Amino acid sequence: MDGEGIEHDWSSVNAAAQSTKEMGEGSWHNMLDDIWGDTNYWKILAIGPLLRKKLREAVLQVQTRSEQHETFCKLIPSNSKEEWTIMIQEWEEDKSKPDPYVVETIFKSQVAITLELIAAECDSYSASELDVETSPSAFINMGLDIEDAQCRLCVETSKLKSSSTDTQRANVEHHQLALQRCLATFHGIQKLHMPETISLLLSDTRVDQNTLETIPLYMLNKLHLMPNEIPLNPHPDSGLFHVEAKLRFAQATDALAELH
Repeated sequence: MDGEGIEHDWSSVNAAAQSTKEMGEGSWHNMLDDIWGDTNYWKILAIGPLLRKKLREAVLQVQTRSEQHETFCKLIPSNSKEEWTIMIQEWEEDKSKPDPYVVETIFKSQVAITLELIAAECDSYSASELDVETSPSAFINMGLDIEDAQCRLCVETSKLKSSSTDTQRANVEHHQLALQRCLATFHGIQKLHMPETISLLLSDTRVDQNTLETIPLYMLNKLHLMPNEIPLNPHPDSGLFHVEAKLRFAQATDALAELH
């Protein structure tokens, strides 16, 4: 009664695999029809007891659910409750109207923000000055991608066990090498945008292939947490701080949209 009755019986048909694999196509179809016919017969006989069981559960739950609904409604302002009720009634009568249960997102995606930043960078720099691979938006996006790659690599390495296959270990090593190359490129561009991190990168002794997923990137959102460790604080007026803030906010809203 959950809309997946067909799938529930697939496992029972597996037992007929040994009996049917040597059959011709006609005999094979007839045997499967007999198996499913028997299953449907017993399913029909069980509908009555199943509905009785669900009715008893519904009777027991209706009072509890009603009390919870009334308590929740009391917390909602009366004007909002009336507006919401009207929206639901109108939608139930006419499905062409906006669905009140669908959350309308008013935030822009990370891709949309990136396009806006690129357009702004094109307006700010001449064609000879702008390098799309080392622009502020490209630099921050690269850092965000590396952070995601570090998280994925951390999960992959935690799943490796003594019983892991050579293929699984090779995949992890391949991702480690790819991440190592990305980190080298990122740190090279970082020296252009954030020269205050050069001393940090030179003094960091944690750069090791076995700890790639924990290597700090020294992004702007982390630098303000350790002002005593850097020779020069980042300049908010450089625009890089605002670029990272916009992209991180868009990244967070994209993640929430995927969870919805």
